[in-house]
Order: sequence, then C-alpha cells, then structure tokens
Amino acid sequence: MPTPPKRDDSEDTYLVGYGDAARAWIEYRTVETHAAFFTPHLKSGMALLDMGCGPGGITVGLAEIVAPAQVTACDIEQSQLDRAKERAEKAGATNISFEIANVFELPFDDNSFDAIFMSAVLSNLQRPDDAVKEIARVLKPGGIAGFNEFDSAGDIYYPLDPLVQRSTDLYFQLREHVGDDPRGGRRLKAQLLRAGLDCIHMHAIYESIDPAHFANAASLQFKNDMGPQMKALGWTDDAEIEAIGAAWKKLAEDPGAYVAATWVQAIGTKPVD
Repeated sequence: MPTPPKRDDSEDTYLVGYGDAARAWIEYRTVETHAAFFTPHLKSGMALLDMGCGPGGITVGLAEIVAPAQVTACDIEQSQLDRAKERAEKAGATNISFEIANVFELPFDDNSFDAIFMSAVLSNLQRPDDAVKEIARVLKPGGIAGFNEFDSAGDIYYPLDPLVQRSTDLYFQLREHVGDDPRGGRRLKAQLLRAGLDCIHMHAIYESIDPAHFANAASLQFKNDMGPQMKALGWTDDAEIEAIGAAWKKLAEDPGAYVAATWVQAIGTKPVD
C-alpha cells in the first residue's frame, strides 16, 4: 500500500474508508443516538439537507420529522448513497432525494434550506472552516444547522491494554498526518462563528457503545485499513498489527469491558439581515 501523503488544500480523503469495518462503525447510528439534540428544532415542512449522510440511518429519522417536506441527502461517496437509498426504501421514506455532492462546492443556490445537519464530517476535512462557510451559504436566513462531531481525545476504553493504547496513539498520529483533526469537536463553536453563524447551543456527551461491537470493528479496521497505512509509513509492522487486532478482540470478549465515545454537538442559526 502506498504511503498516505499529507493532503493539499484541494482534496480530502475519508481516512477510515468504506469497507466492512467502516460500515460497522457507522451503520448503527440513528436520529435518536446522534441527532436528538437537533430534532426539537425541526418541524414538518422544513426543507432539510443532510450533508455527509453516509448509510442513511440518521437521514431516515430526519425525513420522518420534516415530512412532507423534502430531505436532500448528500455524500461524496456513491456506495454510501446506495446504502442510504436501500435503507430509505426499507423504511418507506419517500421524501428523500439523494445526490453526490462535495461539501466545499455544494450544488445548491444561496439560502436554499431551512435546516442542515452534519454528523462526523468536519473532523475528516483539512479545511473545516470552508465547509462550514459553504453550509452557511446554502442555509436560509433564520435557518438552523446542527453539527455532531467526534472528539476522540475523550474516548474511554476499559480494560486499557497497552496494545489498545498503542493503537489509539497510532490512530491519532495517522489522523494528524493526513490533516484530519481527531479533536475536532471542541472547535465547533469557533468554526460556526467564523462562518457568520450564531452558535445558540453547544455541549459534549459520552455515547456508551456496545464493547463487543466497537472492539470487533476496531480490530477489523486496524488490521485491514489503518494498520497497513501505518506500516507503509514505517510506524509499525505485521507482528504488531496482528497483536493489536488480537488485543481489541480480547477486549470485545471481556464481560467487564466498557467503551464510550465523545461527541460535541452544536447548533447554529443564520442571522436575518
């Protein structure tokens, strides 16, 4: 595998990829688990953009709330949109349209949406400020935008095997190497203000995650996706990659294990001139 370079200002690559391990990370997410802070501000009839919709678990819940209005679900990856379409069809959600879109160049007019939602997008970008400015551009004056962003520095793992700690240290190192920000959540308020939005709410939460689900996904992710990238950079080797995968598997099987992820959630509004 080629060494992952630091990105320039013209590109962004989703570091965790779109394989089985990545799907295991995100497919369980729903509007109840990751957008509950935002839904009290929504109502029927609001035109809504779900930017970075992924496999659509949150999208379907948002569409139910704002129906009969249209939800526009966008992602930069076609395979994600395909999964989201399947999920919407199974849920009977007919008020969702799907479109490939780059968050830096959204294919929408100024002031197009009453509400916009983004989850776990900004910290995967090298230029998050530009992305928030583009969100602000397509949000209507008086409109509302919700941002749910990870801040991995606060994550909890128990028991913390030295190899699990080693894998999290390597994860941070790889994120920072390619220009991502694993601590991005704490920056949300400043990003909203720089984009000209008023930040009306911001808080952090811990999301308790099934340890077996998380640890099995982490093992698969490290062995198949991130570990080989780290090896190409000279940071690790096959033996350590295998050992780290086994350490995560051991955590998954521990009846006393606990895992919690940190999320920062913010709501911004666009001033009315």
